[in-house]
Amino acid sequence: MAKKKEDITYSGITTKELKNGETAIMVRFKYLGKTYPLKNFTKLFGCNTEKQAHDKLNQEIKKMLSEGKDPFNSQTKNLDYYFEERYKTQIIKKLWREDTTAKNYLKFYNKYMRKPLGWKKLSKITYTDLDDILKSISHTGATQHNQLKKILNPIFKEAMRRGEVDTNPASLLERHKEKKKEKISKRTTEDNLTIVKKLYKAVGLYKPKQTLKKELNAYLYLLLLTAHRYGELLKLTREDIYLDKNLIISPAEITKTREDYHYPVPEECVEYFKSVNSGKLFPNLVYSSVADYWSKLMSLST
Repeated sequence: MAKKKEDITYSGITTKELKNGETAIMVRFKYLGKTYPLKNFTKLFGCNTEKQAHDKLNQEIKKMLSEGKDPFNSQTKNLDYYFEERYKTQIIKKLWREDTTAKNYLKFYNKYMRKPLGWKKLSKITYTDLDDILKSISHTGATQHNQLKKILNPIFKEAMRRGEVDTNPASLLERHKEKKKEKISKRTTEDNLTIVKKLYKAVGLYKPKQTLKKELNAYLYLLLLTAHRYGELLKLTREDIYLDKNLIISPAEITKTREDYHYPVPEECVEYFKSVNSGKLFPNLVYSSVADYWSKLMSLST
């Protein structure tokens, strides 16, 4: 009598429950006179059943071993490999800022791509794989949807130039129109100067906790009166301030254009700048909180 599908066992292949409650398909096998130690096929290749592991072993792994390739090497050129290589290269070439673009791409990759796709070779990634990811993030906006194409498209293009793949499934992904911020002129009838005056007045009304007051107020004045990017201002150090010349020099490594910027010190910030001896100019302010600071300032200016 034939065994039921669920009763079929595969030599050397077992299902193990891990300490975190997840299950893993573990494989131990001998091939071409060599015995291979226990391998986690779920972690390495995304196998979720013993049959998948059996098929993977016999249809791909053994074939690679016969060709002298090591399918278990951490440097196997799967998507993880190509993403991490591009990630490092773009930072080195200063094409991605490490604290913004690179950080956002890495976060997206880790959250949505690494587990379902990272272990796969580029030639094994299909449009259906990418569509499945898009379905899993259907609750997010256009920016998140476009991240998938932005990350994958250049990786596949380079692989095609090298002759490693014949198709680019990422090129089939639709680019979603990202919502643009409404212009201020559409949101209010007040002219720009009136708006700036109101915000300036609001800085004096802002009452954060006492230990943060001088630092935050100086930062808000600097942001308002110089119109520089808030991330850039947070990276300024006391060494970038030349009070004797009434000058701030944002060094090239912290500006978006990769050029030094020279601009005057607002009078409202001088007293605070004098109180900082060295190091970060705003050591207690964090990038992720700036939007909250600005929203509070906006509410005080109405």
